[in-house]
Amino acid sequence: MKINNAIAWIFTALMTLVMFSALSAEANDHAVYAQLSSSENQYGNAIVLMDQVDAIQGMEYSQEVGLTVQTPGVYLIIAAPQVSTGKGCYDLWLNVNGEQVANSNVRYCSQVPKQTDVIISQGAACFMEGDIINPVQSGIGIEAIQPPNEPLIPSIIFTAYRIGSC
Repeated sequence: MKINNAIAWIFTALMTLVMFSALSAEANDHAVYAQLSSSENQYGNAIVLMDQVDAIQGMEYSQEVGLTVQTPGVYLIIAAPQVSTGKGCYDLWLNVNGEQVANSNVRYCSQVPKQTDVIISQGAACFMEGDIINPVQSGIGIEAIQPPNEPLIPSIIFTAYRIGSC
């Protein structure tokens, strides 16, 4: 049941993003977005790093700094980590300019030793030029999985999409 709920949620989130894309594309030929992911397992209390820039326009990303906003506006942010196998809890929240974002934390706890799951932290907020966005984790960690003859399951997929002015 959890997997069906997660798939349904992800589908809904993607359809919402597509809807915003269509609306924004009509008003602005230059959409601003970033789609980042990671092929690395990551454990411990730290900023989550993305080593793959899947698509980016109008923003900058580096592992040393994070995702830098270049165009002020309201952004929809979606962070979807693949929580690793193991017993324990995992938390993920957002930092902006080194400060924790209120009400952005999500938690997954498992007592099953060989179970993974995807959790979602999402939100919309007004960002200014130069703001730096980073997902931060604590707990059991996230892992990338490479199934045979299939695309990589990244340890995290992170999306930022500008949906309008502040």
